[in-house]
Amino acid sequence: MKIGILFGGPSRERDRSLPNARSVYALLDRSLFEPVPLLIDARGQLLQMQPAALNATSIKALLAANQALPDGFSLSQESLPAHPEWLHLEKPLDWSDLPASVDFAWIAMQGAFAEDGQLQEQLEELGVPYNGFTPAACRYTADRTRLRDLLDLHDFSTTPAIAINREEWTGHTSGTLPQRVNTELQHPVWVRPGDIPTLAGQTQLQHPDDLERFELAINRAFFEEILPAAEWRDSNSFERRETIRLLGDLEDGTGFPVEVQTTEEKVVIDAPQQLFEYLNTAASHPSVTEFRLRSHRKSLQEKVLIEQVPQGIPFTCSVLAAPESGLLVLPPQVPEVYANAGFTDHIPQLVTEVFQRLQLRAFAQISGYSLPDGQFIIDRVSSQPDWNLEAPVWAGFGQLGLPPAQALTLLIQAALKSANDTEGLPPAEPVEETGIALVCGGFGYGGGLSLESAREVFQWLDGMQGFRPIPIWQTVTDTGIHYFRLPLHPFLTASMPELHQLCSHPGTPPQFDDALQAFIAKHSNRAYPKMAEPCPVNQWPAIAGYVWLTLPAATDAPIALLDQLAKVKLPHNGATEQAARLCADKYQLLQTLDRNGIAVPNQLRLTRTEYEKDVAGALNRLESQVGYPMIVRPLNGQYSSGVQFLSTRAELQAYTRLLFRTSPEDGQEARRILRLSPGTLFPQKPAMVAAPQISRKAGYYLMEISAHVCPLSSPEGTLSYSWLPISEVRSGGHIMRSAEKYEQATKYSYTPARFASDEGLRWSIQQQLEKAVRLLDLKSPANLDAFVHLQDGKAPEVCIFDVNLQPPVTPHSLFGVQLAAAGQTPAGMLHQVISSALHIPDTDIQHVPAEAKASAQPIHNPITMNEDTKSASPDHSNSQRPGSGPPSPLAEQVKAKAKMFMAETWQFLKSPVFLRNFAGILLMVFGSIYIVRWSLKIYTRHGESIQVPDYTGMDMRDAMRKAEKQNFRIVAIDSFFDSNKRPNTIYQQDPMPNQRAKEGRTIYVSKYRAQADSVLLPTLMRAGYNFDQYRTKLKRIDVKTRIQERIFDNKQEENTVLHFFHNGLKITDDMLRRGVKVPRGSTLEFVITERITNEVALPDLICKRFDEAKFLLTTSNLALGQTSGAEGAESSAFVYRQEPEFVPGQMVVKGSSIDLYLTTSRPDGCPEPADVLQEGEEDFN
Repeated sequence: MKIGILFGGPSRERDRSLPNARSVYALLDRSLFEPVPLLIDARGQLLQMQPAALNATSIKALLAANQALPDGFSLSQESLPAHPEWLHLEKPLDWSDLPASVDFAWIAMQGAFAEDGQLQEQLEELGVPYNGFTPAACRYTADRTRLRDLLDLHDFSTTPAIAINREEWTGHTSGTLPQRVNTELQHPVWVRPGDIPTLAGQTQLQHPDDLERFELAINRAFFEEILPAAEWRDSNSFERRETIRLLGDLEDGTGFPVEVQTTEEKVVIDAPQQLFEYLNTAASHPSVTEFRLRSHRKSLQEKVLIEQVPQGIPFTCSVLAAPESGLLVLPPQVPEVYANAGFTDHIPQLVTEVFQRLQLRAFAQISGYSLPDGQFIIDRVSSQPDWNLEAPVWAGFGQLGLPPAQALTLLIQAALKSANDTEGLPPAEPVEETGIALVCGGFGYGGGLSLESAREVFQWLDGMQGFRPIPIWQTVTDTGIHYFRLPLHPFLTASMPELHQLCSHPGTPPQFDDALQAFIAKHSNRAYPKMAEPCPVNQWPAIAGYVWLTLPAATDAPIALLDQLAKVKLPHNGATEQAARLCADKYQLLQTLDRNGIAVPNQLRLTRTEYEKDVAGALNRLESQVGYPMIVRPLNGQYSSGVQFLSTRAELQAYTRLLFRTSPEDGQEARRILRLSPGTLFPQKPAMVAAPQISRKAGYYLMEISAHVCPLSSPEGTLSYSWLPISEVRSGGHIMRSAEKYEQATKYSYTPARFASDEGLRWSIQQQLEKAVRLLDLKSPANLDAFVHLQDGKAPEVCIFDVNLQPPVTPHSLFGVQLAAAGQTPAGMLHQVISSALHIPDTDIQHVPAEAKASAQPIHNPITMNEDTKSASPDHSNSQRPGSGPPSPLAEQVKAKAKMFMAETWQFLKSPVFLRNFAGILLMVFGSIYIVRWSLKIYTRHGESIQVPDYTGMDMRDAMRKAEKQNFRIVAIDSFFDSNKRPNTIYQQDPMPNQRAKEGRTIYVSKYRAQADSVLLPTLMRAGYNFDQYRTKLKRIDVKTRIQERIFDNKQEENTVLHFFHNGLKITDDMLRRGVKVPRGSTLEFVITERITNEVALPDLICKRFDEAKFLLTTSNLALGQTSGAEGAESSAFVYRQEPEFVPGQMVVKGSSIDLYLTTSRPDGCPEPADVLQEGEEDFN
């Protein structure tokens, strides 16, 4: 059955559909379904896409073709009213052809068109079954105001709210609506769109007394853009055109055609230039005070809901009309701290009544709040929730032991049954499955990346018949390394620290009612336990035939695991133990490559012992032997963690202090000097490696590259190497940091690299990288980072500086981006690597995804070599360069001709004819030089000069008058704006003051400009979204700041920048990333967060050591009261009692005193310490 996965659409939330569509594509059971990705653009046009398109960072990036208009504006093609030719994408698909292309439509979108019944009506007219509600049910569940009325009609509780329509808002008297809100509702309140289901346009107001902020929130919910006429008149031409570009953008503004309303008229405008000219003309009329702009091609937002924010515990619960099982309510999803609370027992009955009374079908996700008084509030009813792997719907199925792929099949069956599809799905053919143990774990940044990569691999394996992914978690305690089989629910939803805690305290298995127990008995996959259970390595062969490691490879625990896997003879994607140990030590790795003739950077190793023995001497040695700029990294780092580019001694001091942790109190200052953003984990290591930055050679072009290789073994034992398209790093010689490489690879790299079209050049670079792969005997996927010097006519020079094993497989890592560039999804790579290790022919695994079968051929035209033979050079018909391929007869002929040419040339240079002519040329050249110099001396009156006055600090006009009297001429060759300097003042001159010059000489001066020039604003990310750091950056470019508003937000750091205004125009981080310029000397008005509270949570100090308890009190802004017991031995004592007594969730006033009662022995009932901090987990945030 062909499943059309619909994503995109006209909604402002359409980017949410990309990860949803990606997960649905991965999870569809290939024995039953054939996925067909279908993109709906903003105009409603249908486009059939390749699977690699699901790796895009946004819908806008996927439809990246910008239309350059004759008037100079550049907008995305979707933002223009005319339909472009979609030649750069896959084939357009007419809606009438959809029934012939797919058998079922899976809607993976949210917001307008996807949830309000429009798309459902269109699919029903075409006769295509789909997931979700009927069009009528969509209309009343998508409209928040209608849903509230319907819930009230059926006696379900909702939050107090006020609904207003557009006419009421445009005709209201200033201040009356905020007064009504203050009277009828309690604060805080949500201001949100009322008639479409969207997260966009929402604003939370703490106090609607701020009329300006209240009006902005209402206009935002109506999706109106307000442009004051005075602001337009005061802006220059560049600012006006930039405003038009932002307004015309479909996602950030309104798109075209746009409806513009003033006090005088309402017009519809189709093009940017027309809007530009209209605003210029209309703004000149005194009666026009503002312009109201809204999209003319979208249905207007007619209602806004002002809703009281519920003060309760949120919950989400899914209801499934399961075939042959009736109506089933999945376990409710609540915050982990309330997982065992009694109120969750009442949620299933509540959501069942909502599902039945609203006459919903197939599947619904119902969310709401449990209030302290025991009342339940229904907030949202939807059939189109998020479908990404961490979504609550999969967590609910996971608690029942159903993997997402199996759950997705049940959802499709339920949708087909509700659509009266009598045929339904054919029964799946039983097939023998190979267990794949997904081993993840670790601490710090590497642990989180390991978990994310394991989830990505899980969802692709889950949809491939023949494989059964089994999550296994690694944790480290005082007693050693332990492994646990994980239940599906925590594996899919829990964080890294929560999983470590779960393995230390597994708890009790969940209990379900009879209906769910019967459903579990029929459908649950027994491979997944109900609770975390120990699973030592010697038990793995009984449950798995292959091991996929996502552990950080440069730590001791994964290296020890490799030895254990060898003993139990389980194949895996890891390297050999010897290669893993070598790649973990970056110094020994590069030394080994260097000894074997592979180019590597010079490097210097520094240990903590050497540093602590002589700090100044260690820093001096680094400066003298390495020099600035230098690139530093931990000795055994992984995932580019701790890599820094240093230019000054202050940065070097900060880096060593932070890496070696010699003075914990200096941590924040060191992080500030290194410009580490808040939340960035920085490792603590015993040694570091420093290397000079690779500089560009004269006549060469320097680039940094990152390549991934997948070694494949044949049944005969020979190796071949499959190379993905190589990425070119945009960092300009600075090694990519972990966030750039594994979270934002698309932003910081070109994939494929710009040299990829040159077959010979690409072949030569791959050969040099492959030499290192063979030397290290790598037999698993690996990532190689290198610098490359390129020069026309010469072979590339490759300098390898890092090799990383087990690279993370995530959508936005370099590995994922390179797979997409090769036209692949991870399914193809996983099938290729696993089947190669297990020696499974492609025909032996049924229903492998099409992209996986295609990947049986090497990816991206790889260079394949076995142990006995060398591959032939690729076709160099388009490019011949020395060193780019193996020798050939043609190369030998060229070499012989070159020797003959050099011999003939040498004979000519020794001949008398050449020598006589060469001597005549030299005589003529030197004679000409002498004549020219003698003529210039006469013409320039050499030796006759007067002193040049000092014109700096003078006004330009005064200086010109003074120069004219002394027979000098002044010409301004440069101007510079400085808001602190007087315009037209000279600040530099040439010749310098008091030098000698001839009369009539031209004096070239530089002056301060009167008109401010525009400067490009830095992005908020570069300042870590911190207002103080961002203000410092703005000060450097002569831009002033002012705090307009502080908004309370306890989820973000103090002084986090939300957005700011320039001349009333709101500027967001997305706009800054595309580039925003303002005049020097401008003042920006900022909206930032604050975290002001006089209470803190009371910490639990029982079983803590006295020193740890004191530390917790200090960090919680509490005071240590009286201490009793363990006199003289407080440092090693334990706390067995505290006053006031610890109660979960209890708050106390800052500065309160806490009395402690101590004992020298560990109190009864206190657990032994379970977890130990890995190197690199400490953080100073």
